[in-house]
Amino acid sequence: MLFPIERLIEGRDPPVCVTLDASVREALSLMVEHDFSQLPVTNRDGILAGMISQETIAHRYFHLQGEVSLLDLKVDHCLTSATTLTPERDLLEVLDRLREVYAIVVVKEGRPIGILTDFDTTHFFRDLTEGLILVEDIEVTLRNYIEAAFTTDAALQSALVGAFGKDKSSANEPAKQFDMLTFGEHIHLITATGNWPRFQDVLGPMDLFAHLMAQVRQVRNQLAHFRGRPDPVQHDALLHARAWLESRPALRRPNEPSPARVYVKESILPPSREQGKYDPLRFWLDARRGEGESRLRLGFADIENLIQEQLPDAARVHRSWWANDTGSHVQSQAWLAAGWQVQDVDLQAGEVEFRQTNRSLMQVFFAEILRDLKLARPGVTRADRTQPQNWWSMSAGRSGFTVGWVFDGQRRLRVELYIDTGEKARNKRAFDVLYEERDEVKQAIGEDLVWERLESKRASRVFAFRPVLITDPPQNLTKAREWAVITTLRFLDAFQNRIARL
Repeated sequence: MLFPIERLIEGRDPPVCVTLDASVREALSLMVEHDFSQLPVTNRDGILAGMISQETIAHRYFHLQGEVSLLDLKVDHCLTSATTLTPERDLLEVLDRLREVYAIVVVKEGRPIGILTDFDTTHFFRDLTEGLILVEDIEVTLRNYIEAAFTTDAALQSALVGAFGKDKSSANEPAKQFDMLTFGEHIHLITATGNWPRFQDVLGPMDLFAHLMAQVRQVRNQLAHFRGRPDPVQHDALLHARAWLESRPALRRPNEPSPARVYVKESILPPSREQGKYDPLRFWLDARRGEGESRLRLGFADIENLIQEQLPDAARVHRSWWANDTGSHVQSQAWLAAGWQVQDVDLQAGEVEFRQTNRSLMQVFFAEILRDLKLARPGVTRADRTQPQNWWSMSAGRSGFTVGWVFDGQRRLRVELYIDTGEKARNKRAFDVLYEERDEVKQAIGEDLVWERLESKRASRVFAFRPVLITDPPQNLTKAREWAVITTLRFLDAFQNRIARL
C-alpha cells in the first residue's frame, strides 16, 4: 500500500458534524463559524447519514422560490450522499475520488473521523515537495564541495577508490561511480579517512557534520520511500542543515585565488521572441570561453541584466535551482551548452561561480542525441538525462550489454556495444560468438566496425566511429549527432536479437 489515509488525518480534531434533527439555520451557522462549505450529517448514534453543503442549500432555495422558510427546515431536506473511504484505504484512491467530488468523508465503523479535500492533498504534496527540494539543496551543496575538492578526473577517481575501494574485476576503476552515488555515499566519500582532510577546514568538526547529515539522510529516506511528510522537528532539521552548509566558506586549494568577479550592465542581445529566456546568458558565457578564463563569478543582478528579467524566487532560495541538469532545467541548459558548469553558489551574497569545462558540452551533446533517438524510436529507452562525462550508455536488452556513445582520446565519437557482465570469461565468450557473425553485423549496420576483445581487461567492445571533437563547429556536431542516432538504432537492431540468443 502506498500511503494509508489515516496518516493524512492523524493528529486532527474530529470533524465538525451536524445531526439530522438540526435545522438548516444551525448547519449554516456552523459552516460560517468554521469557514466550511459543507458538513457531514450524522444520526443520533453518530453514524454518517450524508452531507449538507452551501451549494445544496442554495439550489434548494432557488427551487423553492421563497415560498418555504428554508432555514427552519431540518437538514435532511438538503441532504446529499457522501463519498466515503475507510482509514486503511490508500491515498491514490483519494486522488481518484476527488476528481469527481469536492470532499471525502473518512469513516470508521460508519462514524466520520475526518474529511479530505483537494486542499488537504495539495498541502500534503506541498510538504513532501518542499522536503525533497530542501534535501536536493543539501545534496547539490555536497556535490559542489566534492567537485571543488577534486577538480580532475584522476583526483576524483582516487577519492572514490579511497572511499569505496576498487572494482573487483577492474583495478583501474573505483567500485562506485560519482554520478551514481546515493546521498549516504556522498557523505561517506567526504568523511573517508583519506578524503576528509580536504574538507575538514570548511565542514569540520566531523562529528557535527556527520550528525547533521544523518538527520537529513533519515528524512530523505522517509520521503523517498513515501513514508509521510516531515513533521515540524524534521522540517526544522532540514532547514538548519541547509543553513549551516550555506554558512560554510567556499572550498579553495591552498593559495588558490578566488575567480574574477565580472560585472554586466546590460544584455548583449535585444529581446527576441525566438530566443529562450536564458539564451543571452548562454551567448555571453560562450563568448567568454575564448578569453582564457577557466572560472568566473557573476552576481544574480548581472544575470538579470543579461536576460532582462528577474530571476525566479527559487534562484535566491534554493541551491538546487543552480544544479547542472540537462533534463528539466532550462536555465542550466544555457550555461552547459556554452561549456560552463556551476561550481558554487553563494545565496547570501547573490553570486554564482562558473567553471569552464568541455564535459558540460558533452553532456548537452549527449542529451540532444538522446532526445532525437527517442523521437526517432519512442520507447527505445526510459532514460531522460545525461551526465557531465565523456560517455553515456543504455541497456542493449540484457544485463551486461549496453549501447552508448563515447568521446575517446583519439579525437573521435564512438557508437559502441560494451560487454561487461561482471565475469571476464563470460564476456569473452559472448564477444567471440558475436564476432563469428561480424560480416552479417557489418552489413546490418552499414559501417566499418572495430572489434576489441580487450584481452587484458574484463570487458570487450564493438564500435563504429566518426572523427569529431566536442569543440568543433556546430555544423560538424549536427552531422555527428545525426550519425550517432542512425548508427545507435542500427546497433540495437543488429545486436539485440543476437544478444538474446547468447
